[in-house]
This record gives sequence, structure tokens and C-alpha cells, in this order.
Amino acid sequence: MISEDTSQILSSGDMDYSEQITNFCTQGKYKEAMKLFQESEQKGVSLHKSAYFKLMDGLLKRQKSISKASLSD
Repeated sequence: MISEDTSQILSSGDMDYSEQITNFCTQGKYKEAMKLFQESEQKGVSLHKSAYFKLMDGLLKRQKSISKASLSD
């Protein structure tokens, strides 16, 4: 399942998966980045290591904010 945002970027064909994942993470769109990551794995696309780092960093930050929010409830 790819959202409208993701499908538009993929159809343009002017950016590779690594750049797209990095851009989504920079925008805080971690769900979109994760969808692209999963799709790239299914297609056997190799990502640049910076995309992995950016995705992991973003997901960790997101998890920390979720954990802090649940503790304050």
C-alpha cells in the first residue's frame, strides 16, 4: 500500500529510493519512509547506508516521543 504522496514521487522517476526515504524522514513522514523501505526490500533494491541511518534515527526519535507522551498520561 502506497499513499498518494509516495506514488506521485515514485512515478516521477527522478529520485531513487534512498533519497526518497531520506526526504520523508527529514519531513517527519516516517510511515511513508517505512513503506518505501519495505517496498525497496521486496524489489531487492539496495539502499545507501545514509538512508538506513536516517530511517533508524527518525524511528528512534519517534519512539522516544511516543514513550514520553504515554508516560505523561
